[in-house]
Amino acid sequence: MILLSAYRKRGAAALAALALLASGCGPGKIIHRDYETQNGVIFCVNSTVSNLDPVSNEINVTSVTLAQNVFNRLVRYDSAQNTFLPEIASSWTVSEDALVYRFTLRDDVNFHSVPWFSPARSLTADDVVFSFERIMDYTAPAGDGSEAAAALTRSGYDILDFRHLLRVRQYVRSVTAVDRHTVEFQLVRPWPYFLELLANTNCIISSREFYDSIPDSPKKEDYFRNHPVGTGPFRLASMKFNDHIILERNPSYWLDPALPRLSKLVLDITPNRAERMNKMLTGECMVSNQPSKAVSATGGTAKNFSSLGSETYDATMIFFNTSRIPTNSPDVRRAVASAINREVYGSVLYPHSAMLPTSMLPFDVTFFATVAHQETAAAARLLAEKAPQILRRSGIVYVYIERSSSRMGYNISRLTQLLRSDLSALGLHPRVREVDARTLSRIAARNAYDIIVTRNIFPIKMPLYKLHAMFQCVDGRPAGGNYSAYCSTELQELLDRNKYLKLKDISLEDLQAINARIERDLPMMTVSIASDYYIYHPALAGIRRSANHGLDFTEAHLLAP
Repeated sequence: MILLSAYRKRGAAALAALALLASGCGPGKIIHRDYETQNGVIFCVNSTVSNLDPVSNEINVTSVTLAQNVFNRLVRYDSAQNTFLPEIASSWTVSEDALVYRFTLRDDVNFHSVPWFSPARSLTADDVVFSFERIMDYTAPAGDGSEAAAALTRSGYDILDFRHLLRVRQYVRSVTAVDRHTVEFQLVRPWPYFLELLANTNCIISSREFYDSIPDSPKKEDYFRNHPVGTGPFRLASMKFNDHIILERNPSYWLDPALPRLSKLVLDITPNRAERMNKMLTGECMVSNQPSKAVSATGGTAKNFSSLGSETYDATMIFFNTSRIPTNSPDVRRAVASAINREVYGSVLYPHSAMLPTSMLPFDVTFFATVAHQETAAAARLLAEKAPQILRRSGIVYVYIERSSSRMGYNISRLTQLLRSDLSALGLHPRVREVDARTLSRIAARNAYDIIVTRNIFPIKMPLYKLHAMFQCVDGRPAGGNYSAYCSTELQELLDRNKYLKLKDISLEDLQAINARIERDLPMMTVSIASDYYIYHPALAGIRRSANHGLDFTEAHLLAP
């Protein structure tokens, strides 16, 4: 007996699927309005994409899953061995001064044969140069020509976004084809995490031959971005924007002719979390990211399925402008912080996966539940009793909340309501606005705000790198994305010393010192944190997590019932 997964259908087919799921039978066929296939999997995702090019897309679960399964990179990170392994590159060397990385490429890597392109050659160093030139120069052919990319490139900031493309532009001086299967990277300065950068899903290798084959026209770039030609285990079969993307098995996958083991992979774009949960329970999807934990109409929950964890934290943070009245007062900042019930906010921000922060740091460090932190929290609660007297004279407070994609069910309207209510209860007169990232940057540049609320992604293994940028100061003055306008020599020295270290290598003393400094002066507070996660049907095996929230289905397969 097989499970019929009715793609975007309800009624009898869904009920039949649920009945078979309850009987313990594994899925084996997808019934879709456009096709029927054995051995397929539907992955319910919450985010859409503006095109099919990972270089010019926002990082979300859909774009990263496309990058991971349609394309390849020079190297890949193996979490089990905690090391970097060859992918398209067969080997590499590093110069003594760590400024030159030379990669030898495999000679058997083939690009996809698809209706819109038939490759005449295998992958060469010329493709690698093309792929990185479009990352390094946003005006290059097929480059990310957005205004945002241009502005961030000109800024020279370490990191204002979690897009790793900025690091390429900052650290790579040149990429050169030495010969057909050798490519050389010249760095601006030594950087120990260069391989980590190359393993990131943004740094995909695309076909120069395909780009050159597209006739010149104003729509050439759009055509390239929406007709992916990669080297990965799956290739594009069809898609409907904001609805679904259908990938099919690459029959000539260079890594192993037996892979991938699935014949089809469908990305079902379903923004609503409860709907994703119901699709899992009715058998319409076998995999889902961030489903609702609420009990569905069928009576099931996420506990019915296997799960995969995350290697990043999604953190919501409040930044107080320490250069403006009234938030330049530590007492005002503490009073506002004390009014924020982080448990309540977490349930609104991340309904399924919120974790109560044990410190002011935007990531989970369980050994931080110290007596000192508890005493600081107790002092803040006492201060809240005096808050109306302290704040009544403060007048209007301008609060800006950065809009963000709803990857984790983020309820920004409810967050706005909570902030208005809590700040008003303190005697403040809040003016709360939701703005996009570009507007927020302009407001920050004019110093026309008191409080800013943002979401940020922090890698679990190396979280202080991004935190360092948030407190970046030059000659004692705030720079870059320092929304708190807070400069501390002590804090900057601590972050400078640890920003490139993995969390496990940072001393407890330094972590506590960083947290103590932030708790004492309170330039910002972490409201809530969450870790992205996935659930999948127990009949599916072999899924691997990739960087930045994606899943790798190269070795995924259905278990026999």
